[in-house]
Formats: sequence, C-alpha cells, structure tokens
Amino acid sequence: MKGGIDGTQWESFTAPRRIAVVGASPRPGPLNFAQRLSRNNAHLGFTGATYFVNPRHDSIFGRPCYPDLRALPDKPDVCLINTPARQVLGAVDDGIAAGVRSFVVHSGGFGETGAEGHGLQADLLALCGETGTALIGPNCLGMYHSRGPVALYGADIPPGIRRGGLAVLSGSGSVSVSMMQLGQAVGLHSIVSTGNEAVTTAEDILEHLVEDPDVTVVAMFVEALRRPDKFRTLARRANALGKPIVALKAGTSEKGAAAAGSHTGAMVGTGAAYRALFDDLNVIAVDDFEELRETVRALEALGGQGPTGPGVAVAGMSGGKLSVVVDLAERLGMPIASLAPETIHRLNDALALPVETSAHNPVDVGAGFRSGKPGTENLADCVRILASDPVVGLVLVQQSLSGSGHSNTLERSWASAVADAAADVAEPVVIASEFPVPPEHGEPDSQRRSPAGSVPVLSGLRPALCAVRALTWWHRRANRPWTPPATTGPTVDPAALLDRLHDRHGLLTPAETERILAAYGLPVVPTSHISAEAELDTLDLEFPVVAKVVSPDIAHKSDIGGVVLGIASPAELRAAYRRINDNVRNARPDARVTGVLVAPHLDHGIELFMGSRVEPGLGATVAVGLGGTLVELLGHPSVLTAPLDHATAHEAITRMTGAKILDGFRGGPTADVGGLATTLCRLGRLTSDLADRLVDVDLNPIIVTHSHRGGLVADARIVLD
Repeated sequence: MKGGIDGTQWESFTAPRRIAVVGASPRPGPLNFAQRLSRNNAHLGFTGATYFVNPRHDSIFGRPCYPDLRALPDKPDVCLINTPARQVLGAVDDGIAAGVRSFVVHSGGFGETGAEGHGLQADLLALCGETGTALIGPNCLGMYHSRGPVALYGADIPPGIRRGGLAVLSGSGSVSVSMMQLGQAVGLHSIVSTGNEAVTTAEDILEHLVEDPDVTVVAMFVEALRRPDKFRTLARRANALGKPIVALKAGTSEKGAAAAGSHTGAMVGTGAAYRALFDDLNVIAVDDFEELRETVRALEALGGQGPTGPGVAVAGMSGGKLSVVVDLAERLGMPIASLAPETIHRLNDALALPVETSAHNPVDVGAGFRSGKPGTENLADCVRILASDPVVGLVLVQQSLSGSGHSNTLERSWASAVADAAADVAEPVVIASEFPVPPEHGEPDSQRRSPAGSVPVLSGLRPALCAVRALTWWHRRANRPWTPPATTGPTVDPAALLDRLHDRHGLLTPAETERILAAYGLPVVPTSHISAEAELDTLDLEFPVVAKVVSPDIAHKSDIGGVVLGIASPAELRAAYRRINDNVRNARPDARVTGVLVAPHLDHGIELFMGSRVEPGLGATVAVGLGGTLVELLGHPSVLTAPLDHATAHEAITRMTGAKILDGFRGGPTADVGGLATTLCRLGRLTSDLADRLVDVDLNPIIVTHSHRGGLVADARIVLD
C-alpha cells in the first residue's frame, strides 16, 4: 500500500547531511548522474557528505567509492539509485537493511516500459510498503530544495537561481528542467520530478508543501493524479491557506473517449473530468507552458494581493493594441469592467478630451495629447483613476517593453510611471507586453531588474490575459468554505440497487434504466417495450407516440432509421414497427435487437443533454448542454464534479453554450431552470452513489416544452462496467 512521507523522511529529502549515490560511474560525459549531482551541490554550497557506491570502482572523481552501503562510514540520510532497473530492487533492499528509509530512484525501465517493467515496479511498491519506506521515482530526476540548499537532482541547475515561494511538482523530468528556468525570474522554493510515482506520489509531497509557510504558490505538471481523493483534501487546504495551485494537465484530448458508444463518453472524457475537478477545487488550470509561466509570475509578484473588485480596467498608449487586448479578453472570458460615470468624467478631465469624445474601458491614454502633460504623467493619472472605480479590482496596462536605444528608454519611462501610480493604489496593477522583456544590456537574465519595480511585467498578450483571468477567478473563490452537497430526491438504497444488478454488465435494458432513474426521482417519459409485433395489440396508448429500436449495439438510433416520430394511429404504429426492423436489419445486420420502445410523443420544445461519467481514479462527473441529434455539434457542455449542490447546477445551466434559448427564445418555451438544476443534482447523486459499477449515463434528449418546463427525459442509457 502506498504511504505518505513522515517528518523524518521529509527532512532526509529536503536537508540531508549524508547522501549515498548507488551506481555512480566515473565515465565523464554530459549525462553522468554522479558528476552532475556533485557539480550542482558544489554550486549550491552543500557542506554535507556524498558517498559513491559501486563495487567495480575504488574511487570516482577523486573521491573514495564503496562496494556497498554496508561499507559506508556513516548511515546516509537519503539514497540515490542510478543502476540498471533489475538491480534497483536489490539496492533498495540493501538500503533498507542499512536503516535508510528515503530513496530517489533515477533509473528507468519500470512501469513506463511494458509488462516486465510493471512487474519490477510492483515489487518495488511491495518492498517499500512493507517497511514504510518513502521512494521518489523511479524514472525521475529527483528534487531540488532551497532550504538545504541541496539538490538530489539529475540535471544541471542553472546559475542565478533565487530562493522564493514557488514549489513545482512535475511527473516529467524534462518539464522540471524547463520549470527550473523560472528560478531566475521567480524565486524557487523547490522542484520535484516525481517520475512514475510507484511508491511516493505527488500528493504525498504536496502534503508537505501545502503546510510549509515558505511556499506561496504551487505549480504542477500533471500526467495523472494517483491519489485524487487526497489531492481534493490538499487542494481545499491550500485554498484555505491562500496558496494558489496552478496545474497544467497533459493528455486532455478526447480521442478515443467515444469508445463507450455514448454522447457522454464522447463529450465528458478524461480531459473534461480533470477540468471539472480543478474548477471545483479552485485550482487554476492552464493550457500551455506560456500560460503556466505568466500565471506563476503574476501570482508570485503580487504575493497575497488580489483583485478587490470583479472587473478589470485596461489602459495603454495605443488604441490599436488595446482593441486587440479587448478582443482577446472577450474570447478568454477576462471580465472587462463597465466604468462608473464619475470615473469616466475624471478620465475625460485628466486627458482633456474634446466634448464630443468620452473615455471608456479600455482607456487610450495616447488620446490625451491635448492635456499638455507628458504622456507618462497621463498614464499614471489614468491608472490611479481606474483603480479608484468601485467595480475595478485590477488595472492592466498594455505597454511594450521590447525596444532598444531611445525606444527602450521611452518604454521604460512609461513602465516607471506605472510603478509610481501602483504604489499609490490598493488594487493590483500589471503590465502586459506583447513581446518578451529582454534583460538589461550586459546583465544575465537571472539578475534582471524589472523596469516597473514590484509591478509584474507579463510577456505575450494571450498568456498575460490568461494570467489576469486566473488572478481574478482564484481570488474571487478563495477561502470559500466547502460543504458537502445536500441530498436531493427520494431516499435510495444504492447497495440494494447494485445488488439487483450484480450480474449485469454493459448497456442496461430500458426497463432497468427506467427503474434506476425513477428511484432517484428523475422525470422519465413512461415507455412500453415491445419484443414482437403481436404485442402491439395489447397496448393501451394515447396517440401520437414515438417508436425507437432497442439494441445494446446501437448508440445513435436515428442515424440508421431506428426512430419514428409522430405516429398517429395503431396502423401507423404497426407500419413503424416493421420499418424500424427493416432499417436496422439493412444498416446493422450484426446488431442484437431486443424489440421496439413505444413512448408518448412530446410537443416540439428545447432539447437538452445531461450525462454523467465515472472516470477511473477521478470519480463522478456530470455534464449539461444543448442536446438532441446534434449534441456533438452544439459545443462543449458544462462539466462538473458530482455530487453537486443546487446553486452550482443552476449556474452551470445558465452559463452553458446557448443558454439564452431557455428564456422563451423566439416564442419557444421558458424553461424552469430550477427544475432542470434539480434533475442535474439527482443525476450527480445517482452517479456518485453507483460509482463502483457505473461507466456512464446518457439522458438525451431531455425535452422542455410549454407544459413540461422542467423537462422530461425522452431517451436514456445506462452502462455498467
């Protein structure tokens, strides 16, 4: 069983006095682990002991080399292993026998390589689990911690790295190397390359980082969360402590997600599940490395200072560039503030604008040339005025800082004016330069001084605006108490439900599906299942009705003529039954057909989609969006973790793509959004209750009509594993 890292083990990783390197080699070269380790620690000023262990050598790089761990003069605090994969288990066993309980395994050849590697990794987990041993890796670069200062790290640490509050966790070694460069511009607390996480997981390390008072921001490159329940707890704890977590999730494409044969599988795959999880936990999700870099830089530079109001004000010296900023802001969802009349009046006076012209957000400071004041003074005045607006929580100044010579001097005088104004206001101020800011002439990047003092200068408009959006979003939700959602709907015994379905797998029958949905109070249209044409005569129906094929092999019935609508009489129903069977036989002769489902025909209305999915390791998610036969073409649905509360469900429905259609669009029905939110909550409860067996649920369409404003489920699928 995987365990955490106790205090003694954490001390061994972060401030060891004696390090053993098993598998050290004297062979020189850029990839020599022992050589880079020694060089890093000499550079950092590590004063402890490093012991090389390799039975084939008496000395390495002028230091004694020992045949095994038992021969060392002192017990090491931590053991680094860089041997072939098949020798790692023995090395760990020797270390445990010598009293070591903290290991970093650099070696590859484990779970990332195939069946044999998986076996070795399982053996490693079993050995460490039996002895309470912490082990980072295998297949990792290890860790750097500024407290030591020490590097148990297998790549070069760049010069000029500064100590600070940023902690980085990365499953990828190469990504950790890239993130190490941030240590020159943003002070680093630590970087951990976690590798395969066979024993010690990123969550085990995060547990210590969250509680460390020197950590202010955590950046994570996530390939998979090994312990999502623990991550949930730690993310909520970090939020309560005011420590943002910024996460870049790899592998979020939905290719292959439709394998489940449902709308839900196609639209709510792993990527959407992670995004929903991060959103629920107030974890800042970013899409690429540039966005990660600028978001971290903004958070670190501003410290705990966050937006004090809901909107962002924008100012700059170029109207053309500002129009690009606003276009980007609208696409990215960054909230541009609507300025108060008093603010507009003060801006007009400060810029001496003509009577027929009025300032607005964004503010083109260049239009104030008639004021007779220097442009730098106008810019500073506008920043102060914008920051005083009651709805403005942050001021963003678009200003290039990429010139040279005279241009460089002018740009930096503007930046200095922004810094002076920022010192006078309570609201945070940031500068967004469309190009990277170069270092001062003759000055290495690590020693670069910001031309704007403590005002963060962000590079690239898109990543800069994403960073500002993240700031406003995170601070708006920070310290929000989390309480479990209240139970909605009738009392249900999930264990009894699952017991009745213990031998069922795959797609459930319509009758089984209806029983489960009804148990949770979901509004399902009543149906009749006909397995033979003769059974049609036994039905007591009120026409019109609809008929649809029942088959575990057919996901999209209408695509092959498996649905007939508006059936007005018994004769038409008999003809529809035959037509459905003929269509299915011609289109899918291999499909298993168990009959035809007959249901009341609903008036034309709004068609919605609701679905849920249990993602292995992450748990339950629900989705809502516009539905019907065009569900995949109508945009991504809103995806949320389950269970969820009514307010969250209501908000998701009102902000989904095309939500305006729910408000009586062009004479259509006005939806009961509260009723729809209740349905979504009950679907979430169903999914979380049955998560041990459930794969996904597909409710499509849910039809909202003038007489059924809360919607009726017209078609449903439930798939068990």
